[in-house]
Amino acid sequence: MTARRLDPLRLPLRGHRLIEASAGTGKTYTLVTLYLRLLLEAGLDVADILVVTFTNAATEELRGRIRRRICEAVDALDTPGAADASLAAILDGLPDRRAARRHLVDILTRLDEAAVYTIHGFCQRLLRENAFESRVAFEAEFVSDESELRRTVIADFWRRQTESMSILEARWLRRQWRTPLDLLEALGPLVRDERIQILPDPAAMAQTVDFAALAEAFEALKGAWCADREAVVQILETSSGLNRRSYTRPVVQRAVAAMDEMLSGDLPLSLPDELERFTPALLKAQTRAGEAAPTHPFFHRWAAFAETFDRTLKARRITLLAAARDF
Repeated sequence: MTARRLDPLRLPLRGHRLIEASAGTGKTYTLVTLYLRLLLEAGLDVADILVVTFTNAATEELRGRIRRRICEAVDALDTPGAADASLAAILDGLPDRRAARRHLVDILTRLDEAAVYTIHGFCQRLLRENAFESRVAFEAEFVSDESELRRTVIADFWRRQTESMSILEARWLRRQWRTPLDLLEALGPLVRDERIQILPDPAAMAQTVDFAALAEAFEALKGAWCADREAVVQILETSSGLNRRSYTRPVVQRAVAAMDEMLSGDLPLSLPDELERFTPALLKAQTRAGEAAPTHPFFHRWAAFAETFDRTLKARRITLLAAARDF
């Protein structure tokens, strides 16, 4: 595409034209000039011309500017030499000035019918005039700001979700988003663009959401820790193969204290970072070359629980966001 300097007095009135312009470059002047040329040079009526802009203020300005320009054209046709340069360039090429004047005077009496709309206003008019085809009610209310409507909907969704949630899930929900408005904010991109896909697939993830099973696994973990705590602590404190710069006595004590605290209460909503010290993967990574990594059934039990915990909470977040978007 080749960019050319715009001259609204010579721009062809047929075909498609893309005009790029920044603020203050004369967009309104160009539209008004083209509108007048369509009336005089193409002989169009107000019903034949559609002008669409962005804001209500812009439509009112355009209507006023168009009316004033038509009035100026009528005066110039009555008084030779009264036209400014751009108006004279349009009027001088008219084959019949009297017919042009009659046409403009007639246009002025019906200028209130001019199709000058905002984008939303034009779409609303189309829906109203084609109500049967569009299946939109005649009295449909146009909502330019959906904020209040979305707040109402998300509050309703929140209420319905919490009615059927367990106490544990309700605690998790409040941990993720303290209020419905926080959830609405998190939904922002998903609501604004329906083409955005939620991955992994929420339908598949829903099969992994089982807070009851997670709670049972947590209780089983409590029993295992109670039975194996002494042996596990001894392994962590005395294993000769462990890198003692990573598994110092204070580090081990903090990890054990974190496990004690977590397993003395209800199922938590997050796992302390210190508990990674109990995973077989980290124990193996922190074992010196040539040495055997310390092992114990509790390490594997803990790793399995931590994986299930993370998977369950991630899946619940994904499924809830998907449900909220589709609500």
